[in-house]
Amino acid sequence: MFVDELKLKLRIEDICALSVSVFDNKYVACEGVKNVVFSSEEKVKLRSKKQVVTIDGKGLKIVEIGDGNALIAGEVFGVQYE
Repeated sequence: MFVDELKLKLRIEDICALSVSVFDNKYVACEGVKNVVFSSEEKVKLRSKKQVVTIDGKGLKIVEIGDGNALIAGEVFGVQYE
């Protein structure tokens, strides 16, 4: 598997600690979420095991969250990793 090969080559354990997918700038699906750091209509911050991801936009809301997954809906302007 590709991910397993990357782990070996790069000598890292958890290459996919946080996975973020943006769909049509209207939805953001995140896997590997530990908790919500902050949430408003303009910004959602989610923490994973190793980093924080910030979703900026307008009319944002957390539609679903649980089992390490989150779905955010709204007009998405950008995604940043800290």
